[in-house]
Amino acid sequence: MRSSSLSRFITHVTLQIVSAYTFACYVAADQRELPQPRGAVDAVLLVDASGSMLKTDAQMLRYEGAKLFLQFLGKDDRLAIVSFGDQARVVSDLRDFSKEPINEVVQQIQSIKTEGQYTDILEGVRAAARILEASPRNDAEQIIVLLSDGKMEPSPQSGTASTRTLELVNQVLPELKAKEIKVHSLAFSDQADKMLLSEISAATDGLNWFTATSDDVHKSFASLFLVVKRPQVLQMRSRSFALDESVDEATFYITRDEGSKLKLISPKNQEMTVDQIPDWVTWFAGKNFDVITMREPDIGEWQVQGGGNTEGFATVLTNLRLVTDWPVIIRVGDKNVVQARLYDGEKPVALPEMSGVVQYAFQVMPTDRIAAAVAKDFLNDEGRDGDRVARDGIFSRYCVIPEAGEYKLSIVARGPTFERSQQVPFRVRPPLLSFSVAAGGDHGDAHDKHSHEGGETSGHQASHGESSVIKGDQSGVFRVELSKEAMTFRDVEVSVEALSQERRKTVVRLKRAHGEEGGVYEGSIDTLPEAGTYTLTAMLKGISKKGQEMEAESEPLKFELTGFVKKPDPTPTPVAKEVHPEGPSEGKKFPILPIVIISASSVLAMIVGVVLTKKKKGPGSNVTPYNPPKQMLDAIASLEQKLAASDVKVGDVKLESEVEAERAEAATKSENSPQVENAPEDATLQSADPPPSEER
Repeated sequence: MRSSSLSRFITHVTLQIVSAYTFACYVAADQRELPQPRGAVDAVLLVDASGSMLKTDAQMLRYEGAKLFLQFLGKDDRLAIVSFGDQARVVSDLRDFSKEPINEVVQQIQSIKTEGQYTDILEGVRAAARILEASPRNDAEQIIVLLSDGKMEPSPQSGTASTRTLELVNQVLPELKAKEIKVHSLAFSDQADKMLLSEISAATDGLNWFTATSDDVHKSFASLFLVVKRPQVLQMRSRSFALDESVDEATFYITRDEGSKLKLISPKNQEMTVDQIPDWVTWFAGKNFDVITMREPDIGEWQVQGGGNTEGFATVLTNLRLVTDWPVIIRVGDKNVVQARLYDGEKPVALPEMSGVVQYAFQVMPTDRIAAAVAKDFLNDEGRDGDRVARDGIFSRYCVIPEAGEYKLSIVARGPTFERSQQVPFRVRPPLLSFSVAAGGDHGDAHDKHSHEGGETSGHQASHGESSVIKGDQSGVFRVELSKEAMTFRDVEVSVEALSQERRKTVVRLKRAHGEEGGVYEGSIDTLPEAGTYTLTAMLKGISKKGQEMEAESEPLKFELTGFVKKPDPTPTPVAKEVHPEGPSEGKKFPILPIVIISASSVLAMIVGVVLTKKKKGPGSNVTPYNPPKQMLDAIASLEQKLAASDVKVGDVKLESEVEAERAEAATKSENSPQVENAPEDATLQSADPPPSEER
């Protein structure tokens, strides 16, 4: 009985634990959140006041744009104003924007005089950074809005344009990025240095815009507003905006023809113009851009009349918010994920039953050219196509952009009684590497290039489509060309991974090509082990100037190796030993001269030793010293002189002839002299006078 009760108790506890664990997992999945935009902005308006702006911004668009920028700031934001030429000047320190009358701020901007011979962007950026660093807020996005022509023309006392630019790009901007301070830049002329401005913004994950006419300047600032604030957006459709009951505040941003006027008609048929508005509406009218904000607006359709060719959007403050996740800077071929989720206040909406009644969709449109959408699709919450967790309230989809440029992502969540939308301007950078196969043989164009971009993080798979099969033989090469950015990496490794149909992998290490620019790497197709079809992927590894490990890989492409010739056996063949004929050769003569000299010296030493050992011992003995014949001493001196001649080669034919002549001469003298006997050269020389004996 006790055993049965205990069993039931254990079963009950186990079920409770499992149920609690399952519920906890479900809640954890439901509570997974997307990155939230910060609620406030700390902005420094950095205005170029150098004399060059008289040419590069003759229409004073930077002042018009600066005034427009003020319309996008809210009650929780702070603003500072800095001008710069050869030096930076703080026009207005960082202050709460809501406490500053907007007319006074406009006057401060207009008081900036365009004068000065030099332009030092480095000084301006440093001054703006110091202001933000002196008073940071955890809940605020820190940005610098640079309005400039990008001309780095410092005073000679400060340094050259090159040194100041390098200091800005390599030292100051990386520090700003580490502190999450973004620099967004805007240029207003074809004469502007758009490349430098783009590099300044990209180094801090900011964006840059270019506009040459007043007709487009408002679009640049509208994009800046969408990037920084990530507001809830309603698109204008059929010249109207539809507001639902959850909207507490709405702001309409509407473009119009210059000189024309807009008219708004409320759902209650109340007409409004810039000259006739109720107390709960504020209206700013620029040259061709109106900003209209209303608190607690009427629910329903708001009609837009007049203004000529109009377009626009509305932002709304509401408890029901759409939060999205999408980077503002990506690369060609990156396989990024679009993510979106609804929030009710601060609480994420994660009811599974809403998946059937709310549709999420996205669209990517180019903004730097007139073209159709490059990507559009529905998001899903089924755990597929980029969605991480099924039924968790976060809707997702993979998205790949195939071409570099400027784009805008629009995401819409539409339910039976509401619609929420966000727009995210972003930029697509060129690829870090381009991969091509110079196939060799008679198989197509050797310069068919397949340019693709890898990701910056480990494990990225840049595969989005099959390429046509390239055919070639072993005479071709793999070729990888790095972008300018990748050429700044250190410890660069470039390789091609070849995967056969049998899933055997071969890695070909590429080397820097001779006679080419520094960013070209090549490797021989001959490295592949056998004929067949391979899937090729170019891979890049390196370390950026900021010390970040960078990785990229190309899109896989198909290659068929034909006409394969098997390589010879690499085993080395034994080399026969070289045999020389007997006798001295030209390069190695028999050392006659040293032997003759050594022999003569030995004989002389031996004679002296014999003489000394044979002398009579005793107190009365007389010792007669030995005096060698003059002919012997002359012969030995002559041989020593020959040996001392360091420039004479041992075994020289001329030297051997001289030695033979001297021998003949010595033999002749010996025959005529009774004191020396003629003997073979290897015999012992003896004196004609015998050594004294004991009898004598």
